Amino acid sequence: MPLNSQTKILGILMFVAIPSLAVLAHRGWKRGLRQELPQWRSALGLTSISMTILNWCGTAVLFLSDTRSESLPGPLALLALVATILASALKGASRIEAIAAGFLMFVGITAGVS
Repeated sequence: MPLNSQTKILGILMFVAIPSLAVLAHRGWKRGLRQELPQWRSALGLTSISMTILNWCGTAVLFLSDTRSESLPGPLALLALVATILASALKGASRIEAIAAGFLMFVGITAGVS
């Protein structure tokens, strides 16, 4: 299916927004939440941010290498959904940024499937 200009622009914005939000969430976690949150919540939050970044990297590599597979979007979408849920362990702006990054990742993967 050919992509129109609006879809391309939205894809580029999501390609930039996801890692930017994840980096901002990590920065907020590192500056204050790491000491403030209980260890288990801090670990879950960092896991969420890491999962989102790794998922984004994997998806970017697959997209840039023009590799298409029918079996990959399902696990990638599930990973993005789990990362989004785990982001609720954070608090404040880091929580919002991590949830937004994970949600954008999930929407981007599922929208690319259809």
